[in-house]
Amino acid sequence: MTATSLLSTIRARASAVLKSSNHPRIRGIWDLSCDFRPSPSERAFRYRIVVAQTVTQGSCYYSGSALPSALLSKLVGCPYSGVEELPLALEIALLDSLFKNTDDDFDEVGQLTGTSTEKAHKRSNILCREVDLLIARCRLARPPRVAVIGVVSLAVLLLHERGYEVRGADLDQNLIGTVVGDTGITVEPGEQTLALVRDADVALVSGMTLSTGTLDEILEAARSSGTRVVLFAQTGSNLAAVYRDAGIDTIVSEPFPFYIFDGTTRFAISRRGRE
Repeated sequence: MTATSLLSTIRARASAVLKSSNHPRIRGIWDLSCDFRPSPSERAFRYRIVVAQTVTQGSCYYSGSALPSALLSKLVGCPYSGVEELPLALEIALLDSLFKNTDDDFDEVGQLTGTSTEKAHKRSNILCREVDLLIARCRLARPPRVAVIGVVSLAVLLLHERGYEVRGADLDQNLIGTVVGDTGITVEPGEQTLALVRDADVALVSGMTLSTGTLDEILEAARSSGTRVVLFAQTGSNLAAVYRDAGIDTIVSEPFPFYIFDGTTRFAISRRGRE
């Protein structure tokens, strides 16, 4: 696959949906500012989330300035053709909203309930369990190596407690250079991502890498080194089939509203065939 093939594949599949559904209307777009810290041991999140509704509801995390309000007002209520050039995060949210999944499309579905802090711990346990399942398939004679791309501090702590050799990288300048809890693990800059992935047995990767334009090269690094991948997808939560076809071993999809909000959050897990 080429460096741009994943997003190109999503666009191509979306075109087929648009043709079959006669260009569904954009029912709504929400551009949310997110400043949140689920627990003292977790990172502070300072991002934006764009949520879009067409066939279903899609979403995308991004960083930077808010989307132009005039553009959103222009789009809402209009048929979505997928042709107009849009900010990448908005396009991803709209593309995501075209793919409607059912429970039968996944290996496991469930819910997280409680406060955002309670759900943060439950979610990290799910992510680490999926890493465990892939590690078990590696049959290693040494401590497993795990790369966390898009650092989730609670997941890093849990993986460290398992005796795994954990390294993490992130693009957030406020996070780079900080130490996760009392693990001694320092968050490395995004430039180290590919090296960490190549050196790992399993990479736990944020779906936000789709909107940062880094997911393709991460997957290529994983393929070239035999690294297995768990993708936790809030961004592009409806795209599990595309991710699976791209060779991702496990996708943990989490449609909006995410675990960072109190109440009930859905999750769905898709796993590629076991060896």
